[in-house]
This record gives sequence, C-alpha cells and structure tokens, in this order.
Amino acid sequence: MRKVCIFTVAVFLLGIGPLLAANNASLVGLAHPASVPNVAPDTVSEGFLATTVLLGITDPEGIVPCFNCVSGPDIQTLLIALPLAAVSEGQSVTVVITGDDLFYSGNADFTFNIKANPTVAPILTGTVSGDTYAGIWYAKFPITAPAPGEYILEGVISTGETLGQHTTVSTKIIIGKSSS
Repeated sequence: MRKVCIFTVAVFLLGIGPLLAANNASLVGLAHPASVPNVAPDTVSEGFLATTVLLGITDPEGIVPCFNCVSGPDIQTLLIALPLAAVSEGQSVTVVITGDDLFYSGNADFTFNIKANPTVAPILTGTVSGDTYAGIWYAKFPITAPAPGEYILEGVISTGETLGQHTTVSTKIIIGKSSS
C-alpha cells in the first residue's frame, strides 16, 4: 500500500508540475535579426539596455504574453498583454521587463520592484536570472496586484561579472480597490 501511495503522489506531482511552473517567472531571448546593425563594445558605454517595464492582464489560457509569436524570415514580434496603468487589488497580472542586449554575453538578473516611492524598499519584488547573449530579452513575472495605492513599477537588468552594472526603467501604476 505504501508503494501505491508513493507512486500516486509521484505521478500527481509530475503531472501538476508543468501547470505550477507556468506561474513562475521566466526569461526568453531572441537573437537580433540580420537587419540590426552590429554594435562593437568600444562604441557604446552600456552593453545591455532595459527598454520597457509594464503591467498587463495575465491570459488565463497562458498564450499572451508570448515572445516571437509570428514566424517568418523577416518578422520579429513581441506579443504581450496591453500595458495597463491601473489594475484592481488582488487581480492576476503579469509584470514584463524587456531589454536589448547590444553585445553582452554572460549572466544577467532581471528584477522588478513595486515601490510606494523611489526611496523606500519594494513592497513586491521578483528576480529571474539567465545566461544571456546579444539579442532581445523578455522576462515575465505572474503576480497578484498588491493593496490599493499609487506605486512605481521598476525594471532592473543587472549584468557584469558581479552583476554590478544596472540599467533601469520605471513607470507609475495605480492599484485600485477591488469591486467585490
């Protein structure tokens, strides 16, 4: 009986694991298309630039946001949820950070912070790490919107040997009271 229980639990965890992982942070990269000019390390001071941070409604089907959703030889697409400036507390949303890696190769951390103001600690934060190369990068973080208030949503990409170089982008967001 004990073996049957262990087997049943193992099968359940293996079956449900991918569903649980779907709600975890993830990082996706896409090499630059041939039409993007090469950037040599000596021509610019930064190798990686944060380009956007946004909040979007999480697709219950798990399709949007997705990266490079339309294929073709000359097509680059980034299909993400429409950026929202205001959401309701407790709502399932996805934080998205995008960045353009001009020439950097190595480990990078993508971090989002939700802060009440620029000088205080974040009330909500998340990080995903990965080995990066020159290309366009996209990190997504499924979260539950925090308590009502006006906040700063910040996206930070950290690079370098000690992850000591940072590029940051931010925007204001409003979390409203839930209607229920």
